Amino acid sequence: MGAQRWLSVGGVRFQPSEISKATTILILARFFSAAKGNNRVKDFFLPLGLVVLNAFLIFKQPDLGTAAILIILFAMMGFSSRVKKRYFTIVLLVGLLLLPLGWKLLEDYQKQRLIVFLNPNVDPLGAGYTIIQSKVAIGSGKLFGKGFLSGTQNQFNFLPERHTDFIFTVIAEEWGFFGGSVLLFVYWIILKKILDTARSLKDSFAQYLIQGISSLFFLHIFVNIGMTLGVLPVVGLPLIFLSYGGTHLLVSFMLMGILFNISQNQK
Repeated sequence: MGAQRWLSVGGVRFQPSEISKATTILILARFFSAAKGNNRVKDFFLPLGLVVLNAFLIFKQPDLGTAAILIILFAMMGFSSRVKKRYFTIVLLVGLLLLPLGWKLLEDYQKQRLIVFLNPNVDPLGAGYTIIQSKVAIGSGKLFGKGFLSGTQNQFNFLPERHTDFIFTVIAEEWGFFGGSVLLFVYWIILKKILDTARSLKDSFAQYLIQGISSLFFLHIFVNIGMTLGVLPVVGLPLIFLSYGGTHLLVSFMLMGILFNISQNQK
């Protein structure tokens, strides 16, 4: 839709922002595992500066969703570290004060997405169309769904981006509340196994690394499903292991490979 989020090298197109999620987790794990908890400012502001710079470049693509994910990742990983918690409080207060300025920096379509999040009927045939159709599709699935490839909203192209951002809507329409619940249960098992592995580790770098992986997966699941249900604004975040997208899927499997490697080496 006009966004410049992909690079092409040797005929291969990839999305650098997806790769940056993995590198951000590695960098933050390195910084926070090395933090001594002796109130050193650089233990907090140096990694924060790197994350903010990365998020700003991604935001200018524009890609608000991924930029926000990186900031939240920093908060989730850092808050469990030995870094002084008052730094997080200060940055949070400054961020709240700068919110009016942030509104001015948003693209017009991003502002419209936030407006229709509050009331999709403001623009039912424009910015609010996708979320309205998503709610209709999910509701029409009822308890057990309409059956595989029998969802009217997605099969008749009423639902845009059904193979990427709104893949959960397709699952809910075709397999109903039961199918959606099974998917959430599978995701819960994956996240629980990841966190159980983190608790069993003695190496702090590995612990932060796995915590970052679990945080990233959780954010993708929570935000993606939340936006399809209309309880969160629509942002371009895929659903892990399901949404179409080469770079995102590749990075997700790479992170799982790192997790399995750490788990095997600790036995």
